[in-house]
Amino acid sequence: FCVLFAHRYAAMCAALTGMVYYADIDVNAPFADAFEKIGMGWATEIVSIGAVTGIVTALLVSLMGCARIYTILGRTGLLPPYMSRISRSRGTPANATVVTGISAGLLTFLFDIEILAELVSIGTLFVFSFVAGSILVKHY
Repeated sequence: FCVLFAHRYAAMCAALTGMVYYADIDVNAPFADAFEKIGMGWATEIVSIGAVTGIVTALLVSLMGCARIYTILGRTGLLPPYMSRISRSRGTPANATVVTGISAGLLTFLFDIEILAELVSIGTLFVFSFVAGSILVKHY
């Protein structure tokens, strides 16, 4: 499965460097900039819309997962029971979702987005490492 994505990534890199000299690639928006440089402005718009859509989707999924974690922590008593309440009409953790949205909004408002992105990456690496280590300890 990972090999499939590695090949796709390599193919995308080859296509990008085939379109534009590698030193001229903009690291912040490589494909959009490459399409713009070769005169395909319409493709720039499509790539940009896809990038924004992907980022928004990833953020919403992260917020949804965070609200679920807060709900479980509320059930176990590590957070106030208020966090574990489930909406009767929708069957979702409404209180945890509101708290998650407000806290994410405040963090975004107060801190630089690059610092937050680095902290998210560090946190994700820590969680994946912790889970992998826990599986090894439990298995052996």
